[in-house]
Amino acid sequence: MSRGAYTLLEVILVIAIIAICSLMISTAVSPIENFENSTAVKGIVKDIIHTRNAAISNNKKIRINFSSDYYESELLEEPVKLPEDMFIENHNTDYFEFTSNGSPSVAGSLYIKVGRKYQTITVEPVTGKVNLKKKKK
Repeated sequence: MSRGAYTLLEVILVIAIIAICSLMISTAVSPIENFENSTAVKGIVKDIIHTRNAAISNNKKIRINFSSDYYESELLEEPVKLPEDMFIENHNTDYFEFTSNGSPSVAGSLYIKVGRKYQTITVEPVTGKVNLKKKKK
Protein backbone atom coordinates (compact mmCIF):
# COMPACT_ATOMS: atom_id res chain seq x y z
CA MET A 1 0.00 0.00 0.00
CA SER A 2 1.53 3.27 -1.09
CA ARG A 3 1.17 6.48 0.84
CA GLY A 4 0.65 9.66 -1.16
CA ALA A 5 -0.07 12.25 1.54
CA TYR A 6 1.09 13.32 4.97
CA THR A 7 -1.06 13.08 8.04
CA LEU A 8 -2.15 16.16 9.94
CA LEU A 9 0.08 15.20 12.86
CA GLU A 10 3.17 15.07 10.64
CA VAL A 11 2.44 18.50 9.16
CA ILE A 12 1.90 20.08 12.59
CA LEU A 13 5.10 18.51 13.88
CA VAL A 14 7.17 19.90 10.99
CA ILE A 15 5.66 23.38 11.44
CA ALA A 16 6.42 23.30 15.17
CA ILE A 17 10.05 22.33 14.53
CA ILE A 18 10.46 25.14 11.98
CA ALA A 19 8.91 27.66 14.39
CA ILE A 20 11.26 26.62 17.21
CA CYS A 21 14.31 26.86 14.94
CA SER A 22 13.32 30.31 13.64
CA LEU A 23 12.76 31.55 17.20
CA MET A 24 16.21 30.35 18.24
CA ILE A 25 17.84 32.10 15.27
CA SER A 26 15.98 35.40 15.83
CA THR A 27 16.96 35.56 19.51
CA ALA A 28 20.58 34.81 18.64
CA VAL A 29 20.75 37.69 16.12
CA SER A 30 19.14 40.32 18.39
CA PRO A 31 21.99 40.55 20.96
CA ILE A 32 24.48 41.00 18.12
CA GLU A 33 22.51 43.97 16.74
CA ASN A 34 22.16 45.45 20.23
CA PHE A 35 25.91 45.17 20.74
CA GLU A 36 26.66 46.87 17.40
CA ASN A 37 24.26 49.74 18.17
CA SER A 38 25.60 50.14 21.70
CA THR A 39 29.15 50.23 20.34
CA ALA A 40 28.17 52.87 17.76
CA VAL A 41 26.61 55.13 20.43
CA LYS A 42 29.64 54.75 22.68
CA GLY A 43 31.81 55.63 19.67
CA ILE A 44 29.90 58.90 19.23
CA VAL A 45 30.43 59.74 22.91
CA LYS A 46 34.15 58.95 22.65
CA ASP A 47 34.50 61.12 19.54
CA ILE A 48 32.78 64.05 21.30
CA ILE A 49 35.14 63.67 24.27
CA HIS A 50 38.10 63.39 21.88
CA THR A 51 36.99 66.62 20.16
CA ARG A 52 36.84 68.39 23.53
CA ASN A 53 40.29 67.13 24.53
CA ALA A 54 41.77 68.10 21.16
CA ALA A 55 40.40 71.64 21.52
CA ILE A 56 42.20 71.92 24.86
CA SER A 57 45.49 70.43 23.68
CA ASN A 58 45.56 72.39 20.38
CA ASN A 59 44.37 75.60 22.08
CA LYS A 60 41.72 76.31 19.43
CA LYS A 61 38.01 75.87 18.74
CA ILE A 62 37.07 72.51 17.28
CA ARG A 63 33.63 71.44 16.13
CA ILE A 64 31.91 68.09 15.58
CA ASN A 65 28.90 68.11 13.21
CA PHE A 66 25.95 65.72 13.18
CA SER A 67 23.53 64.67 10.48
CA SER A 68 20.72 62.14 10.74
CA ASP A 69 22.84 59.19 9.60
CA TYR A 70 26.49 60.28 10.05
CA TYR A 71 28.78 62.68 11.91
CA GLU A 72 32.07 64.39 11.05
CA SER A 73 34.84 66.48 12.51
CA GLU A 74 38.15 67.90 11.34
CA LEU A 75 39.77 65.31 13.62
CA LEU A 76 38.21 62.41 11.71
CA GLU A 77 39.63 61.38 8.35
CA GLU A 78 36.16 60.79 6.90
CA PRO A 79 32.55 61.02 8.09
CA VAL A 80 31.41 58.19 10.36
CA LYS A 81 28.27 56.47 9.04
CA LEU A 82 25.82 55.10 11.59
CA PRO A 83 24.27 51.61 11.37
CA GLU A 84 21.14 51.38 9.20
CA ASP A 85 18.62 51.10 12.04
CA MET A 86 20.05 54.05 13.98
CA PHE A 87 19.62 57.76 13.34
CA ILE A 88 20.24 61.04 15.12
CA GLU A 89 17.37 63.39 15.89
CA ASN A 90 18.75 66.89 16.37
CA HIS A 91 16.35 68.57 18.75
CA ASN A 92 18.36 71.57 19.87
CA THR A 93 21.73 71.33 18.11
CA ASP A 94 23.34 69.71 15.11
CA TYR A 95 26.90 70.30 16.27
CA PHE A 96 29.05 70.75 19.35
CA GLU A 97 31.88 73.27 19.40
CA PHE A 98 34.50 73.33 22.12
CA THR A 99 36.72 76.29 22.98
CA SER A 100 40.40 76.16 23.86
CA ASN A 101 39.62 75.67 27.55
CA GLY A 102 37.26 72.73 26.87
CA SER A 103 34.00 74.48 27.55
CA PRO A 104 31.41 74.23 24.80
CA SER A 105 30.48 77.37 22.90
CA VAL A 106 27.52 75.32 21.67
CA ALA A 107 26.10 72.76 24.11
CA GLY A 108 22.91 70.74 24.15
CA SER A 109 21.56 67.27 23.54
CA LEU A 110 21.44 64.75 20.72
CA TYR A 111 18.66 62.19 20.62
CA ILE A 112 19.65 58.93 18.99
CA LYS A 113 16.88 56.55 17.98
CA VAL A 114 17.64 52.84 17.83
CA GLY A 115 14.52 50.86 17.01
CA ARG A 116 11.99 51.86 19.69
CA LYS A 117 14.64 53.04 22.13
CA TYR A 118 16.16 56.49 22.49
CA GLN A 119 19.54 57.38 23.86
CA THR A 120 20.41 60.95 24.78
CA ILE A 121 23.90 62.39 24.58
CA THR A 122 24.16 65.67 26.49
CA VAL A 123 27.08 68.10 26.63
CA GLU A 124 26.87 70.25 29.75
CA PRO A 125 27.01 74.03 29.06
CA VAL A 126 29.89 75.17 31.29
CA THR A 127 31.99 72.09 31.95
CA GLY A 128 31.66 70.28 28.64
CA LYS A 129 30.98 67.01 30.44
CA VAL A 130 29.44 64.40 28.15
CA ASN A 131 26.57 62.29 29.52
CA LEU A 132 24.80 59.30 27.97
CA LYS A 133 21.28 58.35 29.08
CA LYS A 134 19.21 55.45 27.78
CA LYS A 135 15.42 55.42 27.78
CA LYS A 136 12.52 53.71 26.04
CA LYS A 137 9.78 55.64 24.31
